[in-house]
Amino acid sequence: MDTMLEIAKRVDAFMMERSPVRDTMRRLAKAFSDLKISFAIAGAMAANAHGHRRTTADVVVLVRHEDLTRFKELWQAAQVTEDY
Repeated sequence: MDTMLEIAKRVDAFMMERSPVRDTMRRLAKAFSDLKISFAIAGAMAANAHGHRRTTADVVVLVRHEDLTRFKELWQAAQVTEDY
């Protein structure tokens, strides 16, 4: 079980925009942009970007179905092995 200090350090890192969740969101956004696939970030991460500070640790990405299919094909063709 994490101590309160460990939890406080993770919350601080998240609020200072230095967390694994934010890093993953940035990598995913770059991948979509590089592939010229339209997307939107929604939920807590979008709220944070607009100044509403939340500590929710999830990334909600909106993509059209046909773009998601294309993304999966291109992603797999590039043999990306990172877990997201």
